[in-house]
This record gives sequence, structure tokens and C-alpha cells, in this order.
Amino acid sequence: SYASSGRRITTPTTPKHSWSNSSPSNNSKQNVDTRESLLAPPSTILSKNQQSDLTSYLSRRRNTTGSISINKIVDLKNTSSGNALKLSSGSALGSSSKLSTENIFQTVEDSDLFTTKQLLQVNESLANSYNEYDWCPLDIAIMLNNIPMIQLLVEYGGEESSRLQSGECRYQSVCHQLSMLSQQNCDETIKKSSSNKLTTDDVQFRRSSPSNDTQQRHRRISKGQQEQLQIQQQQQQQLYQQRTLTLTQMKDNYEQA
Repeated sequence: SYASSGRRITTPTTPKHSWSNSSPSNNSKQNVDTRESLLAPPSTILSKNQQSDLTSYLSRRRNTTGSISINKIVDLKNTSSGNALKLSSGSALGSSSKLSTENIFQTVEDSDLFTTKQLLQVNESLANSYNEYDWCPLDIAIMLNNIPMIQLLVEYGGEESSRLQSGECRYQSVCHQLSMLSQQNCDETIKKSSSNKLTTDDVQFRRSSPSNDTQQRHRRISKGQQEQLQIQQQQQQQLYQQRTLTLTQMKDNYEQA
């Protein structure tokens, strides 16, 4: 039954003459021929008309597809420092973007290694620029314990701020910024809650002039204005939370060092 299925039996009891029709040399030759036939390139040769059509199609395809752009790069996580390195989209630095000092401080705080490198490639002097708290970008990277960002800034000549004498000065500056941020958020909350309350003058004005009251109410509850105001408040709250998180991380890193 094994012989009929095409399998080779190698037991000692197998008669020698049963394999007279398929010698080892013939088998190896057949295997080589089979491999060569499988690996050989197709023998089809395109005619001149077919080649012309293919060239025309590829040309149209290139023109309609447009240029290649990076829509999004997968975020990487730096295991040595525990900070997420966010790589921004390729269009983040378009020709219309302003390469200002504020950009590099924001990208360093966001651990945006990709955009920071692009900013430095355009203007290396940004590596030693100062913000309103007398910080340099390298000071932020040090306080965030972001090793890859530190290496990048040093590569472009970045140095620690000469206006901050020690790490303790940076720590005190972080605490000061946290305090100011908290106070600012508290003031905004009070301002928002007070704007929703009617003063005594508003109540008296509404009682004396109902028509004006109706007009004021219609203006006040404009749906478009409400949505725009809500979006602005949400964005402001997100910025506050992100900024607080960054400063808190700096503070914790210094205290745990």
C-alpha cells in the first residue's frame, strides 16, 4: 500500500529491484527541475503597445495620487525615563507655521522629540533660548528626566540656564509656577460662576423693561455662542490640566532624585 501511494520504503526487507525505475539521481534531477520551474521569472514579454499603456497608466497614477505625507506616526514609549515620546504629524511644521521660541518650549514639555528636532534643524539657536521664567529647553528636559530629549538638545549645543544657579532654583520655580497656575484656575472658575448670576441691577432692569429682558435673553442663549464658549472652556481646562501634570512631574522627579 505504501508503494502504491508513491512513498519510498527504506526498510531492509524491501526488494532492491522495486526501485529500478526511479534511481536517486533521477529523483534529485526532478527536484532541481521543479525548483527551477517554480523560481524562474515569467516568460511573458510585453509588447510595445502594452509597455506604452503601462507607462501611461503609471504616469497618471503618480499624478493623481499626489505627494506622500506622514499623517500620523505611532507613539513610542521611552522605558528608561518612563515618558511617552509623542511624534507629531509631518504637517505640524508647515510653511505657514511660526518657528518661534514658544514652540520649542512647548514641544520639549510635550516630549515631542520629532518636532523639536525639526525646530532645531531650522534654527539651532533655539536650543539656548529663554522663556519667561528664565528657563532653557534643557532645564525642562532635565526636570522631566527625558533622556532622549536631553541628548538631542545637547547635540545641538543646548545648555542649562545661566540665570538659574542650581537645581534647587528650578525646583523653586516649578513650585512658583504651580501656585500661579492654581490661582489662575481658581480666578477663572470664580469669574465663570459669577457671570451666570444676575446682579441686583440686572433684576431691576428686567422688571422695568420686559422687552429688553426678552432681547437680552435671546442674545444670551444663542446656540452658536454657547457652543463656542463651551469649546473654549474645554480647551482652557485641558491646557490647565496638561500644564499642571507637567509641572507636577517635574516636582516629583526632583523630590525623588
